[in-house]
Amino acid sequence: MRYDVGRFRRPMRRSTEGQLASLVSLGDGSTLTLDFTTGLLDPRLSFERLSTATFINSSGLVAWAAANMMTRSQSQDVNAYWNAFGTSVTRTGSQTDPFGGSGAVKLNYDATSADAVISRTVSVQQGLQYTISVWLRADSGTVNNVRFGRGASAAGAYFPSLTTTWQRFSLTFTATGGSDGMELRVLTSGTPKTASFHVFGAQLEPGGTMRDYNPALLDVPYHAPRFDHDPTTLAPRGLLIEGQATNAVTYSNDFSNAAWLLDNSGATNPSVSTVSQTGPDGAATVARITLNKTGGTFSRIRNTATGTASQPYTMSVWMKANTASGGAATQNVGLRIGADPAGFNCVVTTTWKRFQYTYTLSNTDANAQIILWDNIIGNDETADVLVYGCQIEAGSGASSYIPTGASTATRSQDTATMAITSADLGFDNNRYTVRIRGKQNTFGVSFARSARFFAASTEPIGFAVNSATFYPVSGNTSGSNIAILTIANSLNQDFRLAWSMDADLATGTMLGSRNQSASSVNRSNTGPTANITGFGLNTNTAATAYASMTIRDIKFWPMMMNAAQLNALTAP
Repeated sequence: MRYDVGRFRRPMRRSTEGQLASLVSLGDGSTLTLDFTTGLLDPRLSFERLSTATFINSSGLVAWAAANMMTRSQSQDVNAYWNAFGTSVTRTGSQTDPFGGSGAVKLNYDATSADAVISRTVSVQQGLQYTISVWLRADSGTVNNVRFGRGASAAGAYFPSLTTTWQRFSLTFTATGGSDGMELRVLTSGTPKTASFHVFGAQLEPGGTMRDYNPALLDVPYHAPRFDHDPTTLAPRGLLIEGQATNAVTYSNDFSNAAWLLDNSGATNPSVSTVSQTGPDGAATVARITLNKTGGTFSRIRNTATGTASQPYTMSVWMKANTASGGAATQNVGLRIGADPAGFNCVVTTTWKRFQYTYTLSNTDANAQIILWDNIIGNDETADVLVYGCQIEAGSGASSYIPTGASTATRSQDTATMAITSADLGFDNNRYTVRIRGKQNTFGVSFARSARFFAASTEPIGFAVNSATFYPVSGNTSGSNIAILTIANSLNQDFRLAWSMDADLATGTMLGSRNQSASSVNRSNTGPTANITGFGLNTNTAATAYASMTIRDIKFWPMMMNAAQLNALTAP
């Protein structure tokens, strides 16, 4: 348990005046620039994600994005949200909060006949770690009889010392069921049986660290946008934008759990233990796996997972050679998915690396296997490695890590939209050029647009991915009113893509350039001509179709450029 005065952060962080993009000419003729490498979201963009999610932070570590899953976080005076037992609690809202506002609530407890308590629970995942926090202060004097604890268990609950100065208290726990939360209780068996105090700003977030408070004032939790970084160079990659994905592996980082089965074809089963070494998330302990296939054909640790036949699935896991226990600095360990006859050899070194392997399922078996196997060329007879965060997900390539506990877990899609007008952007009759720079992490299993300008009833132009190809598109995804300019790109490769079009020409023209490789296409008809009314990242109902990518920046010019100009825009 711990407490401090805490800090408060508004859900939408505003950039400084010098960082705010302006819908006027920016010196190069562009009328819109969105730069996502600053770690700040342009305040005109409305961001949403309905689930917790991880990213690579500025220290190169796997971290939870800021979140507040405790909806109605400042409604302790409303019984429909924060349940009170009987009439033993009197509540008064609109009290002065720690930041000079009026968001606090005054509580008067009387536990003479029964415990006096208010509580709220929300959905969590069994087996994962969470932290709850709240500001409290005594109405007068010192109050020591208010118990602060979880909403689903008394384990870890404690009695903080409340003074007339606001303090922020927290408690970290591992969820034992599908719902948990927070309660403030005065015990009828305690002394005294009454208490008068103030409460403000409840928060429940994933992980073991109390972070800045983010209000979740309605029935929707707060989930922050993610600004990803290169784990090696720590350079900012930009805004992480991903579609919906599910990790089909349970207990994804608890390799000693019974969900992970140990077997072999020789005489010795693999072993799993915990060692005191720093993992990719910065934690001080990590799982150690030793495998030995001597005298047999395989030695493995596996976790049961299911998928859809004939669809590609990607397995990913971080590994590092365990030289601290005498292992070699370079070891070969395999990844295998389901009934895959081949598998994939990983060259594991003394540096943490996230390995990934994609296989198209022959049936519904998508079991995750870390394995030494004769069928995998290059595998050693023995291996001693450290492991972290296993994931099996649909699609080609690994998206951000989705930690799991007793059940599989789904990360919902990211969306960011902005209302714009043709007058603001300065274009006429839909002549424009767009450039987007970023990095592709996965390919979706179906057609998807990941960034687009749109009108009220049409979709004039967008940025899309399908298999190993980028598509600037015009029109809709059903085949009508659509022009496709194929500009291929590879997974995990930086891309610089620009396209230009004139929707006013009789035949229509579209040009594109990817990393200084220009090509063009004539559109089949004039296509949509409605004025652009908005810009969106992952604005589509088919959330699962989106791939994973980081967006570095986006620029818009109110003119159609030629191939040479587009090549210049996509120069390294």
